[in-house]
Amino acid sequence: MPFYNAFSTVRLAGVIIQRHMANQRSTKSTRATNDDALGWIGIALVLVAAIVLDKGAPSHKWHAAIMWTFVAFFGVLIFGRNKRGSWRFWIFCVACFVLHVFGMWVIFAHLLPRLVLGTLYVVPLAFIESIFLVGMFSKLEHKLAPAGTAFAVIGETSPLHSPSERTDVN
Repeated sequence: MPFYNAFSTVRLAGVIIQRHMANQRSTKSTRATNDDALGWIGIALVLVAAIVLDKGAPSHKWHAAIMWTFVAFFGVLIFGRNKRGSWRFWIFCVACFVLHVFGMWVIFAHLLPRLVLGTLYVVPLAFIESIFLVGMFSKLEHKLAPAGTAFAVIGETSPLHSPSERTDVN
């Protein structure tokens, strides 16, 4: 009988691994589908913005700003993929988007009104901005997390420690 128990344990482990792998595949395909959908929606919005902003302005004046905005915020959505279920993430994204659009308007309409910049020049800046924004959200999330959660900052009070047992000194 010991051989049978070992065989059934191995078989059980195989079944668990198969289920885990199947779950991983479905999660990855769902994630890829969501990312693709966000990309296509973003591209559609980029085309609409280019059409609208090209009317009444010199040709291609706003294309760099549009590309910068798309790459930066698509990057935030991709790099912050595991945070998309959080309402704080979406509020943060909307606030950053509004500030970003204001910044693009200041840069391209007031500071450099005659500049017509190629779209590929702004991609590295947008990439850096997206990583910066995801990092800022992570820091903000850690600061706003209630004590005792997985995101609590070391030294904060938790249900396991009373306020008098805090180890940090401010």
